[in-house]
Amino acid sequence: MLKKQLRIVLKNSFIAIVKMFSIRRQSLFFTVMALLLRLGVANAQNLNRFAVDVVGGQVIANSTANQSVINAYPISIQLRKTQTLQDPTFKSLYKCNLNRGGLLQFTHYNRTILGNAVIAGYFLEPFWYIHPHWHIGIRAAAGLAYTSNPYNSERNPQNFTYSTYVNNYTSLGGSIGWIGKGPWSMDAIVQLNHLSNGGLNRPNIGLNWLTAGIGLYYNLPKLTEPKWLPADTSRIHAWAVEMAGYTSYPKLDTVRNQQFLIAGLSFQFAKRGLLHGWTMGGEITYDPMYSERGKQRKDLELAPWLAGALIGHEFIFGKFLFSQQLGIYLQQTHLIYKSPIYHRWGITYAVSKRIALGINIKAHNETANFMDARLVYRIK
Repeated sequence: MLKKQLRIVLKNSFIAIVKMFSIRRQSLFFTVMALLLRLGVANAQNLNRFAVDVVGGQVIANSTANQSVINAYPISIQLRKTQTLQDPTFKSLYKCNLNRGGLLQFTHYNRTILGNAVIAGYFLEPFWYIHPHWHIGIRAAAGLAYTSNPYNSERNPQNFTYSTYVNNYTSLGGSIGWIGKGPWSMDAIVQLNHLSNGGLNRPNIGLNWLTAGIGLYYNLPKLTEPKWLPADTSRIHAWAVEMAGYTSYPKLDTVRNQQFLIAGLSFQFAKRGLLHGWTMGGEITYDPMYSERGKQRKDLELAPWLAGALIGHEFIFGKFLFSQQLGIYLQQTHLIYKSPIYHRWGITYAVSKRIALGINIKAHNETANFMDARLVYRIK
């Protein structure tokens, strides 16, 4: 009876929150954001803590193809090593406090077709004090998940959510924390979780679940560490002109195991400040997978060339840059794709002032099209 009541409370309490978030944007966005901020503030004075979290929730069916998992109620135990930045230089620049650290999680999905997951990753949590002993925050986590029961045409034909043992894991949530006078503290959090393989193998609808739980912290002995060094302020209001080449080798489906070589070129203008920037540009992609979809779905002969115009935003953390872009096709694509617009999410690392390396995901609605590797050259 208690378990049934808990399920009803979770379902009714969180349904409004689910509608507020876009699953397709969550996946790469918070993965990259967590990795970037971790590397961008690598040297800081920290308060080290150890945390144990207990959470429960419900799987969200984001497609008609995976309605069979709608009644799954996962339970998780999570261990975290947390660092709280206490450097006033960081607070003055980023206008917030920050928790960050590593996590190890075991999740039981309570459905045989979904199996279990062991997740290892990294999280960051900007937070703001509302009282000397209370604070609210936004927690993003990212990592890799080993999942025990992926899609298999013979052994597990109903699991359309993931088809590989190793998947990308991301989550986003809000938290409220209490800090005690002694070594103990607590927090409560609601999170939206996602795992998928980025479209590298099919089927890959993605597994999404909403959770709520509590965490118990214990303060570890303080360590003397070097102060955080602020970012290079010379980038404020800097203009850049960049060109990128990219390639990918994704699968269209699992049945025939067919892969396609995709290549493209992009060009963009960027105006960047200290922590973020804005971009606009265009791209042309040679995408034979698009032509194959036309033959399979509509019996159409379609050219494999796709051109698009993009606008976007960037987060900048040291030599790492995370980009989010919204694109619109310059030709009719609605016969294959349900929307004339698409979105890209990427991370790049500046090898030098001119050269950067990165990865990027292209997606339509909630479906990842493909992940690419790219080389970026800064013209100006």
